[in-house]
Amino acid sequence: MPLAVEKLTRHRDRAMASFIIDDVFGTTPGDADAYKRFSEWVEHAGLRGEASALLGYKRSENGRALPTDPGFAAEVARASHGHLDAFMEVMSHQHLYDFAADRMTTSGPHEGVWMLDVTREVDEYLSYFENIARRAQSLGFRHAGLTIPGCGCAACVDFKKRNHVQVNAGRMNPNVYQALLKLLKAGQLEGLVCGLFIGAVGEGPADVAMQIEDGAHAVYDIPPGVRGDHFGRWDNDPQYIKLDHYLSADGRSGRLPELLAQGSRTLIYYGHWQSLRPDSGVGFAGFQEIAARLKKYFASEIVWMRPTEIAAFRHTERHTQVRSINSGRAFSLAIPFAPLHALTFRVRGSAKLKLRSPSGVELAPREAFPGEACALFEFLPENGRYEILEA
Repeated sequence: MPLAVEKLTRHRDRAMASFIIDDVFGTTPGDADAYKRFSEWVEHAGLRGEASALLGYKRSENGRALPTDPGFAAEVARASHGHLDAFMEVMSHQHLYDFAADRMTTSGPHEGVWMLDVTREVDEYLSYFENIARRAQSLGFRHAGLTIPGCGCAACVDFKKRNHVQVNAGRMNPNVYQALLKLLKAGQLEGLVCGLFIGAVGEGPADVAMQIEDGAHAVYDIPPGVRGDHFGRWDNDPQYIKLDHYLSADGRSGRLPELLAQGSRTLIYYGHWQSLRPDSGVGFAGFQEIAARLKKYFASEIVWMRPTEIAAFRHTERHTQVRSINSGRAFSLAIPFAPLHALTFRVRGSAKLKLRSPSGVELAPREAFPGEACALFEFLPENGRYEILEA
């Protein structure tokens, strides 16, 4: 059988799973303890996801952001390097914050509408994001992405209706993405790629979507494939808990298996901190239950990754070119920047194979499938020629 190499668009040929938690803040030791408990459970359960880290969600009577609890900031910093991205959402989740006066404004647009307003310039967004980035860095962490804060107030709803805005990444002011790209290049965010949570997708297969890029730097929308929060919402109300919407107890139905059956690259769902706090949320047990159901029925079909890990994988994969040479006995890879994430390659024709990289390193397969006469390899792509060797 002739040999053939294939670059896969899914990490380890599995759906890249993640979750997103909105409205997360920490201004008291109780907030910090709840976040630490949640974070440690996620880590020990082997999940990966994203939680917003709002620095101005709680404010004094005059609108000044309450100080962030040091314990909360420390856990955000620790988790950011392993299992939980931290996103801006943005500063106040309401009116724009006046950083010079150090208080939220009492009139004007809310942050979410402000990012949808196409009359705003790049520098305005950049200045606002830089102020948030400086505050985060003073606390010991960097945000990795941006979430648009949702709002159902009369003014925000009126703006969206008048401008016929359906909230998704394509309807944002592109200057937001220009500003984020500048922030990435200045090293003021956690990595080289920035993640977004703007809207959800109602149809599969689900995937990420690049919004702007320049070499290794890029901004990607990473939308959930499940519409709505069915863990209790921001209301923290049991009437909004509908676990079977995600995945039924017998594993046969729900939006998540539907996405998997469609061959989705990503498997992402979201919730709100109000109902997912372990100390007071009505949905934390349900959140744990969905993770348990996924592990029970679909552990071999998914791989947990932070949203920015998913974006880094796809950015690396999109820019890595594969060319077969020597009648399939070798292949070459070309990537214009240092890879951001290991990729997965399938070699067909035999399960007893090794690869020799351009630098001379022998690579063993991650998985071999004798019945299918193929093997999966996982490695950081290196420019140059790879030899396919019989094991």
